[in-house]
Amino acid sequence: MKLCSTIFLLISLTALPVAAKTSLLGGNYLWGLSTDFHGQNSALGADPQPSLLMRGTAANLAQVRQTAYSFSFGLDMARISDGDDHTNFRRGAPTFFGMALPMGELGTFGIGYNQLGHSAYNYYHGEMRLSSNPGASETDDPRHLYGTKSTDFFSDLMAWQLGFAREFAPFFRPGIAYERRTLTRQNAQTTLLHDFNIGSIDTTRWEHSAPAIQLALQGDVGDFSYAVGGTYVFEDDLRMRRNITSIRTVNDNFSGRELHDSSEVTQEYGMKLPPEATFGLGYRFSRHFRVYLDYSRIQWENFWTDADDLDREYQNTNHIAGTAKYTPAIHKLNPGFWETITYSGGFSLKSLPVEGDREFSLNMGMGMPLGANGELTVALESGIRRSDDFDYDESFATLWFTIGGGQ
Repeated sequence: MKLCSTIFLLISLTALPVAAKTSLLGGNYLWGLSTDFHGQNSALGADPQPSLLMRGTAANLAQVRQTAYSFSFGLDMARISDGDDHTNFRRGAPTFFGMALPMGELGTFGIGYNQLGHSAYNYYHGEMRLSSNPGASETDDPRHLYGTKSTDFFSDLMAWQLGFAREFAPFFRPGIAYERRTLTRQNAQTTLLHDFNIGSIDTTRWEHSAPAIQLALQGDVGDFSYAVGGTYVFEDDLRMRRNITSIRTVNDNFSGRELHDSSEVTQEYGMKLPPEATFGLGYRFSRHFRVYLDYSRIQWENFWTDADDLDREYQNTNHIAGTAKYTPAIHKLNPGFWETITYSGGFSLKSLPVEGDREFSLNMGMGMPLGANGELTVALESGIRRSDDFDYDESFATLWFTIGGGQ
C-alpha cells in the first residue's frame, strides 16, 4: 500500500483535472468550466493514503518515493432545463496523464499533460423561413426559402507541465513547475437552404499559447497539514482565424456535401490569462480518518486582451470545498477487501466568472487496490449550476475513473 500512497501525489503536475463539460453556461466563459472535483482535488498531498487523486501543487512531488504514473478519464452527463423543456448531453474525455521520477537526494521530477478547462455544446436552432418580405405570409409572398441553422461550440484550456519538488523537512516541502498553457476556442455556425441544396459554414477559431510558472509550499505540523500555491501566466499572442465556406449537395438531405469557395481571414492580438492561488488545510483525527478544507481563487481582474470579441468583464472567482476520507484498515495484517478501500465524500461551492453564476456539487468515491502495484479510483460528482441572467438551469454528474501504478 505504500506504493499506492505515492502514485497519486504526482498530480501536482496536473493542477485542475476536469472532464469534458457539456454546458451552455460554460460557453460564456473564456475557457469554459474549470470544474475541479474536490473529492480528488484537495490542495494537500500530505495524506499517507491518498487513494483518491490529489490535485495539490508542485510541492506534492516531494513525497513521491518511487517511479509512478497516473491516468484519469471523466464521463460528464448534463441536463439543461428551460421551463418544461429538457435536453440531455453526454460527453467523455481523458483528463490527464502524468509521470513522477524520484532522483534520490536531488528531489523528484515530474511531467504531465492536463485538461484544465473545457465546455462544449451542439445547438440546433430549428427550421427558419427566409423571405424578401419577412412580415408577409406564404400566400402573400411566395418568394420564400426554407432552411435550418445549427451551432457547434467548444472551448479548451490544456497544459503541458514539468515540475520539481524536494523535502527539506516534514513541515517544509517546496516545489516549482513550468507550464505551457494552450487555449482553443471555436464557434461554427452552419446554415442550410433546402430549396437550393446549398448552405454555408461560418467558423471562428481562437488560439493562444503562453508559458506559466507555479510556486508551492506544503508541510505537516503535528496532526495538521497545509499547502499554499500560486500560478502566474505570462502574456503571449492570440490568433484569430475566421473561415467562411459555401457548401452544396447532390441530394435533399445534404449527405453528399461538396466544399468550395472558401475564404479565410487571420488576425493577431495579445492576451494575458489570469493568475491563480490556492490554500488548503487538513487535520488528521486518527490514522483512519482525515478532513480537508480548500480555498482557491482566480484573479480575473488581471485578465487582459485587445481582441474585442473576447474582451469582456469577468468577476474574480472563489471556490470553497471540503472533503473527508476514511480507510478502515491501516497497517492491518490480512485485511478484508472492503477494509482496504478508502472512502471519500465532500462538497464544492464556487462562483463562476460571470456575475450571478454559481455552482454547487456533492461528491463521493472509492479508492481500491489494483494488484500489488496499482490503484483504481471510481468517484462521482453531482451538482447544479444557476445563473441570474438566463432562465435555464443546468444539472450535471461526472463519473471519474483514475488508474495508477509504478515500481
